[in-house]
Amino acid sequence: MQKIPSYILIVIGIVILLAGVKPTNTYFASLIPLLGSINYIIIIVIGAVVLAVGVFLLRSSNSGKQAPEVPIYQGKNVVGYRRG
Repeated sequence: MQKIPSYILIVIGIVILLAGVKPTNTYFASLIPLLGSINYIIIIVIGAVVLAVGVFLLRSSNSGKQAPEVPIYQGKNVVGYRRG
């Protein structure tokens, strides 16, 4: 269930990183005037931190792990396995 917020953080981190790069910085500064007064290195560091948190949350989500197989018994004999 943590995958969607992780992907959102990754996209936000990439957008913030793009706001710190010189060609796109002028575009974002025209949209948000506050960005023009912030040093671009600070914007890049913030974007990298947000991106790293998103990647960390995505890698730590355990929803991709496979369920263990459990035996199916018929009397005392194992006749098959199913995922539990």
